[in-house]
Amino acid sequence: MQLKDFPYELVSRILDEVAEANIRAGPTYTFGLSQAPLPFQISPIQRYVKGPIPLQMLKWDASYAIRNVCWQWHEWALEYALKAVYIRRWKGGERWVELSNRRTSYPFSKELNDFPKLASKIKRMWFHGFYTAETNRMIFETLKNCSNLAALSVSWTMVRHLDAESWRTLLIGDGQPLQSLELQCIDPTSQEAAEKVNQVDLHALRSVDFGHLKRLKVFGDTNCMPITDEDLFAIARTATQLEEFHLTCISTITIDDVMAVVKASRDTLRVLEHSPPSRTASGTLTPETLAIRL
Repeated sequence: MQLKDFPYELVSRILDEVAEANIRAGPTYTFGLSQAPLPFQISPIQRYVKGPIPLQMLKWDASYAIRNVCWQWHEWALEYALKAVYIRRWKGGERWVELSNRRTSYPFSKELNDFPKLASKIKRMWFHGFYTAETNRMIFETLKNCSNLAALSVSWTMVRHLDAESWRTLLIGDGQPLQSLELQCIDPTSQEAAEKVNQVDLHALRSVDFGHLKRLKVFGDTNCMPITDEDLFAIARTATQLEEFHLTCISTITIDDVMAVVKASRDTLRVLEHSPPSRTASGTLTPETLAIRL
Protein backbone atom coordinates (compact mmCIF):
# COMPACT_ATOMS: atom_id res chain seq x y z
CA MET A 1 0.00 0.00 0.00
CA GLN A 2 1.45 3.35 -1.04
CA LEU A 3 1.45 6.41 1.19
CA LYS A 4 -0.84 8.32 -1.16
CA ASP A 5 -3.47 5.57 -0.72
CA PHE A 6 -3.77 6.30 3.02
CA PRO A 7 -6.73 8.37 4.31
CA TYR A 8 -6.27 12.06 3.49
CA GLU A 9 -6.32 13.10 7.16
CA LEU A 10 -3.42 10.76 7.96
CA VAL A 11 -1.43 11.80 4.89
CA SER A 12 -2.01 15.46 5.74
CA ARG A 13 -0.67 14.92 9.27
CA ILE A 14 2.41 13.13 7.93
CA LEU A 15 3.11 15.83 5.34
CA ASP A 16 2.70 18.51 8.00
CA GLU A 17 5.32 16.79 10.17
CA VAL A 18 7.66 16.51 7.18
CA ALA A 19 7.29 20.18 6.28
CA GLU A 20 7.87 21.29 9.87
CA ALA A 21 10.99 19.11 10.02
CA ASN A 22 12.23 20.73 6.80
CA ILE A 23 11.78 24.15 8.39
CA ARG A 24 13.80 23.14 11.44
CA ALA A 25 16.55 21.66 9.27
CA GLY A 26 16.87 24.65 6.95
CA PRO A 27 18.10 28.22 7.50
CA THR A 28 15.69 30.40 9.45
CA TYR A 29 17.70 33.64 9.39
CA THR A 30 19.09 35.80 6.62
CA PHE A 31 22.78 36.66 6.75
CA GLY A 32 24.88 39.58 5.55
CA LEU A 33 28.59 40.21 5.14
CA SER A 34 30.66 42.88 6.82
CA GLN A 35 32.37 45.51 4.68
CA ALA A 36 34.88 44.12 2.20
CA PRO A 37 38.53 44.92 3.08
CA LEU A 38 40.18 47.86 1.38
CA PRO A 39 43.29 47.37 -0.78
CA PHE A 40 46.44 46.42 1.17
CA GLN A 41 44.35 45.64 4.27
CA ILE A 42 44.09 42.25 5.85
CA SER A 43 40.73 41.96 7.57
CA PRO A 44 38.48 38.93 7.42
CA ILE A 45 34.95 39.26 6.08
CA GLN A 46 32.51 38.36 8.82
CA ARG A 47 29.00 37.05 8.46
CA TYR A 48 26.27 38.51 10.64
CA VAL A 49 22.60 37.76 11.18
CA LYS A 50 20.29 40.28 9.48
CA GLY A 51 16.91 38.97 10.59
CA PRO A 52 14.52 36.02 10.63
CA ILE A 53 13.10 34.66 7.39
CA PRO A 54 9.32 35.24 7.23
CA LEU A 55 7.30 32.17 8.16
CA GLN A 56 5.44 32.03 4.85
CA MET A 57 8.75 31.91 2.96
CA LEU A 58 9.95 29.12 5.25
CA LYS A 59 6.77 27.17 4.57
CA TRP A 60 7.03 27.68 0.83
CA ASP A 61 10.62 26.44 0.67
CA ALA A 62 9.96 23.61 3.15
CA SER A 63 7.16 22.23 0.97
CA TYR A 64 9.13 22.48 -2.29
CA ALA A 65 9.86 18.75 -2.55
CA ILE A 66 6.31 17.83 -1.53
CA ARG A 67 4.86 19.91 -4.36
CA ASN A 68 6.79 17.84 -6.92
CA VAL A 69 5.49 14.39 -5.89
CA CYS A 70 1.94 14.31 -7.30
CA TRP A 71 -0.97 16.67 -7.84
CA GLN A 72 -2.69 15.72 -4.56
CA TRP A 73 0.43 16.56 -2.58
CA HIS A 74 0.91 19.67 -4.69
CA GLU A 75 -2.56 20.89 -3.64
CA TRP A 76 -1.81 20.11 0.00
CA ALA A 77 1.50 22.00 -0.17
CA LEU A 78 -0.20 25.08 -1.64
CA GLU A 79 -2.75 25.14 1.17
CA TYR A 80 0.00 24.62 3.75
CA ALA A 81 2.24 27.41 2.44
CA LEU A 82 -0.41 29.97 1.49
CA LYS A 83 -2.94 29.61 4.30
CA ALA A 84 -1.74 32.85 5.91
CA VAL A 85 0.07 35.58 3.95
CA TYR A 86 1.68 38.77 5.27
CA ILE A 87 2.59 41.47 2.76
CA ARG A 88 4.45 44.55 3.93
CA ARG A 89 5.50 47.67 2.12
CA TRP A 90 8.76 47.41 0.21
CA LYS A 91 11.24 49.88 1.72
CA GLY A 92 14.45 49.43 -0.20
CA GLY A 93 16.92 46.65 -0.78
CA GLU A 94 15.14 43.83 1.00
CA ARG A 95 13.24 41.12 -0.82
CA TRP A 96 9.49 41.79 -0.86
CA VAL A 97 7.51 38.61 -0.23
CA GLU A 98 9.25 36.38 -2.72
CA LEU A 99 7.79 32.96 -3.28
CA SER A 100 11.20 31.30 -3.01
CA ASN A 101 14.88 32.10 -2.88
CA ARG A 102 15.27 29.85 -5.93
CA ARG A 103 13.62 32.26 -8.32
CA THR A 104 13.99 35.87 -9.35
CA SER A 105 12.50 38.58 -7.15
CA TYR A 106 9.09 39.93 -8.08
CA PRO A 107 6.03 41.02 -6.13
CA PHE A 108 3.90 38.25 -4.70
CA SER A 109 0.72 40.17 -5.50
CA LYS A 110 1.47 39.75 -9.21
CA GLU A 111 1.52 35.98 -8.70
CA LEU A 112 -1.93 36.12 -7.12
CA ASN A 113 -3.29 38.20 -10.00
CA ASP A 114 -1.81 35.92 -12.66
CA PHE A 115 -2.74 32.65 -10.93
CA PRO A 116 -6.14 32.91 -9.18
CA LYS A 117 -5.88 29.28 -8.05
CA LEU A 118 -2.99 30.27 -5.77
CA ALA A 119 -5.07 33.11 -4.34
CA SER A 120 -7.97 30.76 -3.60
CA LYS A 121 -5.74 28.85 -1.12
CA ILE A 122 -5.27 31.89 1.14
CA LYS A 123 -7.38 31.97 4.31
CA ARG A 124 -5.76 34.87 6.21
CA MET A 125 -4.04 37.92 4.77
CA TRP A 126 -2.29 40.94 6.28
CA PHE A 127 -1.23 44.10 4.44
CA HIS A 128 1.04 46.48 6.34
CA GLY A 129 2.35 49.90 5.32
CA PHE A 130 0.00 50.63 2.39
CA TYR A 131 -2.01 53.84 2.82
CA THR A 132 -2.39 55.50 -0.59
CA ALA A 133 -5.32 55.31 -2.98
CA GLU A 134 -3.12 53.65 -5.61
CA THR A 135 -1.87 50.86 -3.35
CA ASN A 136 -5.36 50.30 -1.95
CA ARG A 137 -6.67 49.70 -5.47
CA MET A 138 -3.78 47.30 -6.03
CA ILE A 139 -4.70 45.45 -2.84
CA PHE A 140 -8.33 45.21 -3.93
CA GLU A 141 -7.33 43.74 -7.31
CA THR A 142 -5.29 41.13 -5.45
CA LEU A 143 -8.02 40.30 -2.95
CA LYS A 144 -10.65 39.78 -5.63
CA ASN A 145 -9.06 36.42 -6.43
CA CYS A 146 -8.91 35.30 -2.77
CA SER A 147 -12.29 33.57 -2.90
CA ASN A 148 -11.79 31.61 0.34
CA LEU A 149 -10.42 34.46 2.45
CA ALA A 150 -11.65 34.31 6.06
CA ALA A 151 -9.56 37.00 7.80
CA LEU A 152 -8.22 40.29 6.45
CA SER A 153 -6.08 43.02 8.03
CA VAL A 154 -5.65 46.27 6.06
CA SER A 155 -5.13 49.98 6.53
CA TRP A 156 -8.13 52.08 7.56
CA THR A 157 -7.64 54.10 4.37
CA MET A 158 -9.23 51.20 2.47
CA VAL A 159 -12.49 52.39 4.04
CA ARG A 160 -11.95 55.83 2.47
CA HIS A 161 -10.55 54.90 -0.93
CA LEU A 162 -12.77 51.96 -1.99
CA ASP A 163 -16.39 52.37 -3.05
CA ALA A 164 -19.33 50.38 -1.70
CA GLU A 165 -19.31 47.88 -4.56
CA SER A 166 -15.66 47.04 -3.91
CA TRP A 167 -16.33 46.52 -0.21
CA ARG A 168 -19.28 44.27 -0.98
CA THR A 169 -16.94 42.19 -3.13
CA LEU A 170 -14.42 41.93 -0.27
CA LEU A 171 -16.98 41.09 2.41
CA ILE A 172 -19.08 38.61 0.45
CA GLY A 173 -17.40 37.90 -2.90
CA ASP A 174 -17.95 34.70 -4.87
CA GLY A 175 -16.74 32.32 -2.18
CA GLN A 176 -17.29 32.28 1.56
CA PRO A 177 -18.04 35.60 3.32
CA LEU A 178 -15.24 37.33 5.21
CA GLN A 179 -15.26 36.36 8.90
CA SER A 180 -12.68 38.71 10.45
CA LEU A 181 -11.74 42.30 9.56
CA GLU A 182 -8.95 44.37 11.11
CA LEU A 183 -8.42 48.06 10.35
CA GLN A 184 -4.95 49.45 11.15
CA CYS A 185 -5.12 53.16 12.02
CA ILE A 186 -1.48 54.16 11.56
CA ASP A 187 -0.32 57.58 10.38
CA PRO A 188 0.91 57.64 6.77
CA THR A 189 3.93 59.72 5.82
CA SER A 190 3.43 63.47 5.62
CA GLN A 191 3.87 63.32 1.84
CA GLU A 192 1.19 60.64 1.46
CA ALA A 193 -1.20 62.54 3.72
CA ALA A 194 -0.70 65.80 1.78
CA GLU A 195 -1.46 64.39 -1.67
CA LYS A 196 -4.95 65.32 -2.85
CA VAL A 197 -5.56 61.93 -4.43
CA ASN A 198 -5.22 60.32 -0.99
CA GLN A 199 -7.69 62.70 0.69
CA VAL A 200 -10.74 61.16 -1.00
CA ASP A 201 -13.58 59.65 1.05
CA LEU A 202 -16.13 57.60 -0.93
CA HIS A 203 -18.33 56.97 2.15
CA ALA A 204 -18.62 53.27 1.37
CA LEU A 205 -19.70 52.18 4.86
CA ARG A 206 -23.15 53.69 4.43
CA SER A 207 -24.04 51.11 1.77
CA VAL A 208 -22.16 48.00 2.92
CA ASP A 209 -23.63 45.00 4.74
CA PHE A 210 -21.46 43.73 7.62
CA GLY A 211 -23.99 41.06 8.58
CA HIS A 212 -21.64 38.13 7.84
CA LEU A 213 -18.73 39.49 9.88
CA LYS A 214 -17.86 37.57 13.08
CA ARG A 215 -14.87 39.59 14.29
CA LEU A 216 -14.08 43.31 13.97
CA LYS A 217 -10.94 44.99 15.28
CA VAL A 218 -9.92 48.65 14.94
CA PHE A 219 -6.56 49.61 16.46
CA GLY A 220 -4.14 52.52 16.41
CA ASP A 221 -4.67 56.27 16.31
CA THR A 222 -4.31 58.73 13.45
CA ASN A 223 -5.28 62.29 12.60
CA CYS A 224 -5.53 61.64 8.86
CA MET A 225 -9.18 60.95 7.96
CA PRO A 226 -9.59 58.78 11.10
CA ILE A 227 -12.32 56.28 11.87
CA THR A 228 -15.05 58.25 13.65
CA ASP A 229 -18.37 57.74 15.39
CA GLU A 230 -20.14 58.17 12.06
CA ASP A 231 -18.20 55.25 10.59
CA LEU A 232 -18.84 53.02 13.56
CA PHE A 233 -22.54 53.87 13.52
CA ALA A 234 -22.69 52.94 9.83
CA ILE A 235 -21.08 49.58 10.65
CA ALA A 236 -23.45 49.01 13.59
CA ARG A 237 -26.41 49.37 11.24
CA THR A 238 -25.79 45.89 9.77
CA ALA A 239 -23.15 44.25 12.03
CA THR A 240 -25.63 42.01 13.84
CA GLN A 241 -23.59 38.78 13.98
CA LEU A 242 -20.33 39.90 15.63
CA GLU A 243 -18.81 37.50 18.13
CA GLU A 244 -15.72 39.63 18.88
CA PHE A 245 -15.35 43.40 18.86
CA HIS A 246 -12.00 45.07 19.63
CA LEU A 247 -11.18 48.80 19.80
CA THR A 248 -7.59 49.53 20.81
CA CYS A 249 -5.89 52.90 21.41
CA ILE A 250 -8.21 54.95 19.19
CA SER A 251 -9.20 58.43 20.37
CA THR A 252 -11.76 59.34 17.70
CA ILE A 253 -14.47 56.92 18.86
CA THR A 254 -16.80 57.61 21.79
CA ILE A 255 -18.41 55.08 24.09
CA ASP A 256 -21.87 55.82 22.65
CA ASP A 257 -21.03 54.33 19.27
CA VAL A 258 -19.14 51.47 20.86
CA MET A 259 -22.39 50.58 22.57
CA ALA A 260 -24.24 50.93 19.26
CA VAL A 261 -22.18 48.04 17.88
CA VAL A 262 -22.63 46.07 21.10
CA LYS A 263 -26.40 46.47 20.95
CA ALA A 264 -26.51 45.51 17.28
CA SER A 265 -24.74 42.19 18.07
CA ARG A 266 -26.14 41.67 21.54
CA ASP A 267 -27.36 38.15 20.71
CA THR A 268 -24.01 36.88 19.41
CA LEU A 269 -21.26 39.03 20.99
CA ARG A 270 -18.94 37.06 23.29
CA VAL A 271 -15.80 39.23 23.54
CA LEU A 272 -15.67 43.01 23.89
CA GLU A 273 -12.30 44.76 24.18
CA HIS A 274 -12.33 48.54 24.57
CA SER A 275 -8.90 50.11 25.11
CA PRO A 276 -9.18 53.92 24.91
CA PRO A 277 -5.83 55.73 24.90
CA SER A 278 -4.44 57.61 27.87
CA ARG A 279 -1.40 59.87 27.98
CA THR A 280 1.64 59.10 30.10
CA ALA A 281 3.73 61.75 31.82
CA SER A 282 5.85 62.04 28.68
CA GLY A 283 2.78 62.58 26.50
CA THR A 284 2.85 59.12 24.92
CA LEU A 285 -0.49 57.46 24.15
CA THR A 286 -0.96 54.08 25.79
CA PRO A 287 -4.10 51.92 25.81
CA GLU A 288 -6.11 51.32 28.97
CA THR A 289 -7.49 47.87 28.31
CA LEU A 290 -10.95 46.77 29.33
CA ALA A 291 -11.63 43.27 28.04
CA ILE A 292 -15.00 41.69 28.76
CA ARG A 293 -16.12 38.17 27.95
CA LEU A 294 -19.87 38.06 27.65
